[in-house]
Amino acid sequence: MSTEKTEKIKIARYLAIEKRPYLAAAILTMHIVKNNDCPTLGVSKKWVMYYNEDFIDTLEINQLAGIIIHEVSHLLREHCIRAEEFGIDEKTHDVSNVAMDCEINDDLIEEKILKEDGSFPFCTPVKYGFEDNMTWEYYYKMLFKTGQVQQCPCHGNGSGSDGIAKEWEDAEGNGIDKAEQDLAKKLTAIDIQKHVAQIGTVAGQWQRWADEYLSPPKINWRQQLAMSLKSSTIYVSGNTDYSYSRPSRRRIPKVVLPSMRSPQPKIGVVVDTSGSIDQGMLTVAVNELKAILATMSIPTVRVMSCDCEVQSDQVVSSLTTLELAGGGGTDMGVALHEFDKNRNKRPDIVVVFTDGYTPWPSEKPSFDTIVGLLSNGDEHCGVPEWAKVVKICDE
Repeated sequence: MSTEKTEKIKIARYLAIEKRPYLAAAILTMHIVKNNDCPTLGVSKKWVMYYNEDFIDTLEINQLAGIIIHEVSHLLREHCIRAEEFGIDEKTHDVSNVAMDCEINDDLIEEKILKEDGSFPFCTPVKYGFEDNMTWEYYYKMLFKTGQVQQCPCHGNGSGSDGIAKEWEDAEGNGIDKAEQDLAKKLTAIDIQKHVAQIGTVAGQWQRWADEYLSPPKINWRQQLAMSLKSSTIYVSGNTDYSYSRPSRRRIPKVVLPSMRSPQPKIGVVVDTSGSIDQGMLTVAVNELKAILATMSIPTVRVMSCDCEVQSDQVVSSLTTLELAGGGGTDMGVALHEFDKNRNKRPDIVVVFTDGYTPWPSEKPSFDTIVGLLSNGDEHCGVPEWAKVVKICDE
């Protein structure tokens, strides 16, 4: 590689840090390697950014700095992990990369890192007729829904975005291990929070990402809320009944015997998304939901977001597919009624994350209810006696 091209990469890297100093830890941790088999530029799961010399020759320094910020954003937002959880494969990875670029580039345009002047093509939500500030999973589904599945001509895509290893990625030595990756993410999140405290703002979803990354559950989940859930599910989990879904191993000639089974408890979650719930409370609720998925031995949880109406109703196995909506009045009873009305889908326990300032049903639902309070307001905020209360807010 020529000295001139080496200097161009170095200058672009430090220009990227100058533009966004709170991303410095991640940008400096990421290895940069020349590989002309890479069609343009892309990152691997091992935090290596590969580039094609001919491609970077076509870029101005400012453009290259912007692309470095773009690529490290794939790594910080853990796109490869989310892609694997979402089930992205060889047939769908091109569409997922368009969606991921949309998730990143609306922020970069807001930050004036990228310019929509036609000098360099890149994917944005506006280009496809979508709203800004959504997740790539949302854009992915919308690209299929609207029939816009063409590949964006912007970048080469490495495993650091879609989780699929490319032939031009070095499987031998280059890259960093998970511990160093996690340290870089943590330092970057800390620097974002410091930047917000000192300067006042960061663009797009960076502050939310940092807050979520650094915010552990507000309570000791295993010792408190998880114990509450398990005590509520003791009867349900211990139930046994005869079932022909898996016949007994005992054999009687010409007779099929049922076996005993232990039904798996069904857990529902309601997230209060009314206007009184601020971003901090919502972050706490999402972290607690993440803890439920991690702590309880259940594959999926049915989640409703609710203000004065149920705004979304999903069955999720991870947070990658979670969509929350709301912002209006408050009535958690609406969501509890929705859980209760269909006997076949009715959960055994429902956890409601709310600030407590909401009407409640006058009668106990058909399931146990646990209320995770997100505020420091009046004691139990009028939560009915038939619900168990766990305070999750900061003391």
